[in-house]
Amino acid sequence: MACGLKRASYKFGHHAVHDLPPMPGASAGMRLYDSYHCSRYNTQTKRLTEAMFQAVFRDIVAELGPQ
Repeated sequence: MACGLKRASYKFGHHAVHDLPPMPGASAGMRLYDSYHCSRYNTQTKRLTEAMFQAVFRDIVAELGPQ
């Protein structure tokens, strides 16, 4: 996986949030948000609904706070 991280340490799950460790020289880590891709297959099979997709971005915006 990128940046020397192991994929198994960050198991995918829709709307899962993973705190990544800081990269060398960085003062803070990053946060990774998981979401199913908004493909025709995922939306037609209801694996991903519009509400599910919006909820992920609503949480990201809330975490970022007012700009």
